Amino acid sequence: MILILGKNGQVGSACKNLLPNATAIARDTLDFSQLNEPNFKAKAEQYFKQVNPHTIINGIAYTAVDKAEEERKQAKTINTDLPDFLAHYCKANNATLVHYSTDYVYSGDGKEPFTEQSPHNPQNYYGKTKLEGDYAIEQSGLTNYFIFRTSWVYDAFGSNFPNTMLRLGVEKEQLSIVADQHGAPSYAPHLSEATTKALQQNKNFGTYHMCNSGYTNWHEFACAIFKQAKANGINIKANDIKPVPSSAYPTPAKRPLNSRLSLNKLQSNLGINMPTWQDGLTAFFAAKLAN
Repeated sequence: MILILGKNGQVGSACKNLLPNATAIARDTLDFSQLNEPNFKAKAEQYFKQVNPHTIINGIAYTAVDKAEEERKQAKTINTDLPDFLAHYCKANNATLVHYSTDYVYSGDGKEPFTEQSPHNPQNYYGKTKLEGDYAIEQSGLTNYFIFRTSWVYDAFGSNFPNTMLRLGVEKEQLSIVADQHGAPSYAPHLSEATTKALQQNKNFGTYHMCNSGYTNWHEFACAIFKQAKANGINIKANDIKPVPSSAYPTPAKRPLNSRLSLNKLQSNLGINMPTWQDGLTAFFAAKLAN
């Protein structure tokens, strides 16, 4: 049995769609924000043992990057303490753990793609908690785990950049979009497909980068979204899309300018070739128009 945590999240729901025989749960079954409350871990372990999963896919994350600067306890509970708890449970019960991490564990400097061996230097508290979660898994003694570091995740129906752009593009003629942050938009169903391919191999465990291939920036991504929207008959009003620097939108948490991730290890060790970010956007529109 595969147990998916976070069935209503972007990656969790995509995994559930691809693995219909898995057990998938949300907060109404186990609210992991309560992980450090008295008796919660015993309650969670009891539930896990009833399900008896051979694999746990952790699709839960605290992703409110700016709020994490203030809500530090909540961010640490979900992003650091939860993967630590899951790793030790999996080690004790001979289960495999899949956990999703982030490009934010790196400095965001330079223009070259980061590799899994690149130095870690998170620039905000969200990235720090995600990195500590990665460390917790790696240091738990569990050997059969996958940590997949991804970037700019979205799906057809969640609250995310493409859906926000579509809403704004219908409402406004002019938009200013950040153009100096570079990375790869990652379509959640493509991440779930790659995850299942990795699990089917049941070997070469470890930490990997997993995102759609190729690189872009938020401004270019927005322009591509509007172009495809128009091609699909969506009435986009926005016709003046201005590129601006990150400094035009000050935020409590610093964003990386370079989120490029090398996929060489994923390709060489697991034989997984990720679709391009353009393929992801095409699939995004196909999914939206099918519903």
